[in-house]
Parts: sequence; C-alpha cells; structure tokens
Amino acid sequence: MKLLEQQKQKTPFSGTLEFAGVDTRNAFLKVVYAAGLVEASEFSAHCADKLLFARFIESILPNGSIHPKTRGVKELLPNLAENIHREFRDPLVKPVASMGSDGKGIYFSIDDFLQKYSADPEFFLVEEISPLTGILSSGEKFLIQEKVGQREGEYRLHSLEGRVVRGATFTRWDHDWNEEKFSAAENALQQFLDQLPSWFTARQAWSFDLMESDSGFWIVEVNTNRGRQKHWSGDLVNPDTLRAYAEHVQKFYGAKFLSAGAQKLLNGEASAEQYVEKFGEEAVRRHELLRKGMKLKKK
Repeated sequence: MKLLEQQKQKTPFSGTLEFAGVDTRNAFLKVVYAAGLVEASEFSAHCADKLLFARFIESILPNGSIHPKTRGVKELLPNLAENIHREFRDPLVKPVASMGSDGKGIYFSIDDFLQKYSADPEFFLVEEISPLTGILSSGEKFLIQEKVGQREGEYRLHSLEGRVVRGATFTRWDHDWNEEKFSAAENALQQFLDQLPSWFTARQAWSFDLMESDSGFWIVEVNTNRGRQKHWSGDLVNPDTLRAYAEHVQKFYGAKFLSAGAQKLLNGEASAEQYVEKFGEEAVRRHELLRKGMKLKKK
C-alpha cells in the first residue's frame, strides 16, 4: 500500500519535551504536537478508518493479530448473506468511521442488518467521505466484525508510539475495576504493539478498546487523532489519564515539568474542570469511587 510505504520513512520521536504552565488537556496536546512527539498526518487520518486499520494490521501481521476478523460489506458481495454466514460465527455490523460511545449505527443482530440492507442497499454501499477526517479511506461505509466478549469486559487503553501508557486503563463502561485485569489487558496490547515495526507506530498516539473473552483480549476499536491536532481519546480529559501520560513521557522521553501548573499533570489534578464539564458530576463521582475501591482492594 502506498500509504504504508510513505509511513516507512518515519522514525520514532527523539526530541525534548518541556511542560510549563500546562494544566489542561488542550495545553498538554499543544506541547506534544509542537514538539513532534505526536503528528497529525495523512497516515493518522487514514488509520481512523477502522476497516483500513484492520487491513493494515492484516498486511503486517497476517497470523499474529489480536484483531478479530473484519471485512467490509462490499467485500462479501454479491452473495452477502451467504458469505456472512460462511465467514462469521456471530458478527456485528458497524460504521467504519465513528468515535461515539453510544452504540448508534451498530447492528448487533445480523438478521436486523440484512433486513435493513435488503430494503436499502445503497445506504450501506455508498462510497462515503469520512465524517471524521473529510477524506476517502477504505471506500466502505460499514464493516462486519466477529463479536468477541461481553460489554462488561471492555477496556479503554492508550498507546504512544509503540508503548502502552500504563495506568491510563479503565473499564469502558465504568463497571467494577480490577487492577489485575487492567494489567492483563495492558500486557496483551503491549504484546501486540511489540510485533509492529517501529515505523508503523512512529509519532502515533492511539486509544484502543479491548474486549476480554474466554480466549483472551481482542482489539475491537482503534481511535486516532483523525489527522488533526486534537485528542485521540475522550478519556484524555480525565485527570487520571493525563497523569499516566505525564508519567509515561517523563519515564520514556525525559520530559521536564517546569511549573506548578505542569506539576498538576503529574499530580492527577490537570483538566479537572474540563473533565466535569465533559462527563458530568455523576460520572466523575463514579470514577472516583471506583478508583477508591480499587485502591482499597490493593491493601
């Protein structure tokens, strides 16, 4: 793929990071983009297309991915129903371009999808410019993916270049927290990232949704910055997540925190007002209670 050939020219970040007066998510993002640690590029834009990302992974790791089987709707034509039932055990259908967490646009019942498809195939087959990036990537509007695990076992994780940002992992839907589970999910993702060439992850910041099943952890979603100097995860506004990133860039990139404001990143106090504004006081309190409960379990 031409895009992968272009990405092969990229090397991991080797500059310096200094944080001064940084006490919000947006200020943190400004520093990492200005320094070049994270880039807003054509590659990160195309990787926001979930089907294209899956194809990239298949081309690099044909036998070593923890990404479930994923196909575009058009790939299974002309005998769509027959091919779906032949290739998938229990699939779902979802948009290739989405960052929403409300489940809108996802068909969890393949029979429901096929009924809707039969009534209006053009809706599913139209070649659509991505609403996330404004560009055309995979050329598909929907993908079909094998279901793995249950909603209660879904985790949000983060990566920077080829490393997991440890400590920034929480359950996707604020179910009971278990630090051992968080660590196991991080280890599974790190094993996956370790198989990728350094040029593939260079200057890239991604968030992953991992689902736990009886056979282990599976990557069901990848989010990028959509080729823009913006966030790659809604959880970046969470002070705990920002603290994990601050500790990560201090450990692996020698980042310096040069002001009281910047220290808020390391103390888990940054972006607190933004956090409440985005998620609401009830969600913030639930997060804090889960965190407190997890700490009590450790004692």
